[in-house]
Amino acid sequence: MDDHAIDEDNHAYLAKRIQCMDVCFHKFGNGIYHLQFLIFAGAVMKKFRHAFVNLPQLTEEYIDGRRHYKTPEGNVYPSVTTILSRLPNESLREWQKRVGEEEANRVSKVAARRGTNLHEICERYLLNEERPMRGHMPDVQGMFRELCKYIDRIDEIYAIEAQLYCDTYQFAGRCDVIGTFDGHPAIMDFKTTKSEVDSSMDKVKKYFMQLSAYSLAFEERTGQEINLGVLLFASNETEPSCIQADLSKYKKEFISVLDHGEI
Repeated sequence: MDDHAIDEDNHAYLAKRIQCMDVCFHKFGNGIYHLQFLIFAGAVMKKFRHAFVNLPQLTEEYIDGRRHYKTPEGNVYPSVTTILSRLPNESLREWQKRVGEEEANRVSKVAARRGTNLHEICERYLLNEERPMRGHMPDVQGMFRELCKYIDRIDEIYAIEAQLYCDTYQFAGRCDVIGTFDGHPAIMDFKTTKSEVDSSMDKVKKYFMQLSAYSLAFEERTGQEINLGVLLFASNETEPSCIQADLSKYKKEFISVLDHGEI
């Protein structure tokens, strides 16, 4: 389609009616490109309030294949995910054994790529970019659109992809979002899942331990204590979900992990 074939009046009319439209080109094996319009019909994209706090930049390093961060003072701390990887994950081991190593690796790579793409769209959206879904495939765009009913409950944003570290307990990490959720200060993270989740699951408990670590680090860096943790789960196979928790008890569990065993 020739962009110039659409006159300015029609273009303005469509912009008002549609409010938000994204365009994807998909190349097929025969070299033909298919143009697909992905529309938030009649919806207005939310504009978030930004009240960014000043946080130091960290340098990412890998030691023995495990992620660490170097602080501005020159200290090197293990990442939160590196620390939590020490915890047993029997359900994951059972799944890997059941489907085989090759299939498990394939599925994990696909899931990781989808998660990275979803995070990119969410970050663009929270930064108030006009076309946050640009360049991404329909499955990820669909997951994002479904998740928006929860994302839009975020009001003010203190940090996006926040680099945090804690000298007291000697760890560091990167948090998806810190801001207010339903009007309350919260530590937030986006997750992808293939099945329904609930707060009783071991992996969900581990996620809240992850958020509790970010809360400890954020408090040390800024002096602001935040005890609300919010997990936003997106899926292309089930309904999205939002799970909240008081991070107080998870802070104690995370510190307990630090106190036992070497990293």
